[in-house]
Amino acid sequence: MPINRKRESGVLCHITSLPGSRGIGTLGGEARAFAELLNRAGVRYWQILPLGPVERHTGYSPYASPSAFAGNWMIISLEDMAAESWCGSGILPPPIEESYFVDFQAVEQNKRQSLERACRRAQVIAACFAP
Repeated sequence: MPINRKRESGVLCHITSLPGSRGIGTLGGEARAFAELLNRAGVRYWQILPLGPVERHTGYSPYASPSAFAGNWMIISLEDMAAESWCGSGILPPPIEESYFVDFQAVEQNKRQSLERACRRAQVIAACFAP
């Protein structure tokens, strides 16, 4: 008896491989746009590499993450955060020139500073509501 299986296709593409104005693809607009592109192309599956934190001394490899439970803070979308009323666009660093390769050190420096600004802003807002 023949098995009726519909053929489907998929791609393997890590989030960091998506083009992004801050030097790296993120789980924000870049991922949404790529998912929409795959959907329009009839691609059913999107496989990504591990999303754990990466470190300089391991060459930023997603397979050499120091944690199986933590997430990679470098793929947080600063644009999505800046769109939130509590955060604002003051956290956004200048864009990083597009390249075929991710400059992880530049991304790490820019994104860390932006996330620290966002944390300070959140702490100030939280202090306003403290009893």
